[in-house]
Amino acid sequence: MSEPTQGLWHNMNRPLAAILLGVLPFWLFLGASDKRTVNGEVVFESELNLLGIVMAIVALGLAFTMLRRDGSPGQPPRRWPRTLVAITAIPLALFQLGYSIGFYSFKDINIAVFGGPAPPPSTYGGLNPDLKKFFVERSRTLDQGRLNDTIVNSLLRLTEARIRHNAYADACHRGKWQLEAVALPAFLSEAGRDAIAESERKLAAERPAPCAEKNAKANITELSDYYARDKDILAIQLAGYDGRFGSEPPPAASTTVPAIEGVPVGLGASVAEAQRIFGSTRQPEPYTSAMGERLALYPADGFALYLSTDKQVASIKLTKPFNGSVGSVRIGDPLITLKRLMGKPTKELFPFDENRAYFYPLPDDVTVRFDASEEEGVQSIMLLKTK
Repeated sequence: MSEPTQGLWHNMNRPLAAILLGVLPFWLFLGASDKRTVNGEVVFESELNLLGIVMAIVALGLAFTMLRRDGSPGQPPRRWPRTLVAITAIPLALFQLGYSIGFYSFKDINIAVFGGPAPPPSTYGGLNPDLKKFFVERSRTLDQGRLNDTIVNSLLRLTEARIRHNAYADACHRGKWQLEAVALPAFLSEAGRDAIAESERKLAAERPAPCAEKNAKANITELSDYYARDKDILAIQLAGYDGRFGSEPPPAASTTVPAIEGVPVGLGASVAEAQRIFGSTRQPEPYTSAMGERLALYPADGFALYLSTDKQVASIKLTKPFNGSVGSVRIGDPLITLKRLMGKPTKELFPFDENRAYFYPLPDDVTVRFDASEEEGVQSIMLLKTK
């Protein structure tokens, strides 16, 4: 008696089981998850579905076993419906395996295909009249070197906004809303070009923020507004430079000995001498230093005189509103101005908060220390006795 002929859909248990095992972990979870939030915004999220990993591996085993055995001696003949379902189960199980391990999520796939949450519309409507007047006036009064430096700073801000904006747009919005780079003016100093190139290199190595509605506002809307504002500021500065200096590059830094201007008292002066020079009767006040309890004299706004154990001026700290200069560098000057005027420091200390300390030698065994940051420029100047 002959065996009955098997239909096309015979023996579908294994491939259908593989499909089911590849799908079920999307709804069944047994494992560990981790979510971190900052200011209510999720900045990190991961899941490890151990049940999904096991089911995906079993599904792969079922599918590959059926494909290998079907049609071999002593096994059922290969049937295209069963083979098709088994082949379909393999990529589904592989996808499930990566999903269960946490390599990606449906959110990642949705962002890759459709882009992240759309940012809110721009609110920038141009510079307000007072701010425009301020930048026009500065462009008329700054010397050539400082005007060049303010242009470099505007270009640095534009570079930062453009690179961070575009990196986020690439990662979360499929490259939409790209900002175009601004051409560098021909007169720009070599130091300025180097600073912009270094900024581009550092920013290109940064990872964009995670795709989220809050981050879309910060990295698309706000950065594009900052970019538009700084382009308007740059246009004023370039017009001012062109009207006064044309295409002439800024002069090189002076090679003369750096002068100290606006500091009436010298290192080594006595308390009585400092009081007489400043016309002050204020007495020294205690403060705590790295060397223990010391005394300091504050004879005028912007001046702090730190005293040695024999009550002589050991160091002088100059802060706002001090309006003098050391080596032509003034409080509030941008960092690019400090480096242009003073050159390479002999020593540079890493940041205290946002500031870095830059040390330069002066005549008569004096060292000057500038505390400055990229954002705020020179915040303080300190004169120290080297020996």
